[in-house]
Amino acid sequence: MRPENELGLNPTTTAIQEIRSSNAQYKCGEQPKPADPCYTIVQEQAVSIFEYHATHNHWHTADVARFEVRKGSPAGQVVGTNSIKVGFCLLDLYRLEDNAPTSEKTFWDCYTSYQGVSVGWVDQYHQSTDGQQVDLTGAPNGTDYYLVSTTNPTGVFLEQDKTNNTEWVKFTLGTGSNGNRKVTVIDHSPCENPGMCGERATNR
Repeated sequence: MRPENELGLNPTTTAIQEIRSSNAQYKCGEQPKPADPCYTIVQEQAVSIFEYHATHNHWHTADVARFEVRKGSPAGQVVGTNSIKVGFCLLDLYRLEDNAPTSEKTFWDCYTSYQGVSVGWVDQYHQSTDGQQVDLTGAPNGTDYYLVSTTNPTGVFLEQDKTNNTEWVKFTLGTGSNGNRKVTVIDHSPCENPGMCGERATNR
C-alpha cells in the first residue's frame, strides 16, 4: 500500500462532508506461478469473491482494502463509523518506478480475463472514483486525524509478508473563512523507496 499525499473534501450537501483519497496497491516480492490447468485437487481455499460494481461498470474482487479515519494516532480510535472495506478490479496500471511498455503488462482489464497485480507494478484508483470516500459528517475540527489504508485487511490473499500492508496520511480538519470544511495533509507514513512516495513514476 502506498500513501497518497493529496486529500480532497467533497461537500456533497450542506450536511454531509466526505474526504476522498487516491489509493494504490504495489506488488513486491516474487511473482506467483500460474496454476497448470491439468491438476489433481488436494485442497480448496476460497480467497475472495467477485462483485459487479454498477458505477464502475466492471467486476471487483471483494475486500481488497480498508479505509479508516482515526484520531490521535494511526492506531487511535476510529472516527464515527469510518471503517469501510472496498473492492477493486486488480490490474497492472503502471510500474512503480520509471516507464514500462504497455506490452509488458500481464493483467489488462476487469472483464473476463484474470485479475491481479504483477511484481513491480501498481494498481491505483483516483480519489474522484466512486468508492474512494469516507464520511466525515459531524467530525469536529482537529489537527491529529489519520486516514489509514490497509491492503488485504481480512488476510484472504496469501502473502509472504503482511507487515507493509498499512500506510497512513496525517491531516488537519478545519473550517475556511467561507464556512466550508477543509483538509490539509501534514505528514505521512515512511516510504520504503522513492517510488512509494510517488517519485519516478513517470507514466502515472
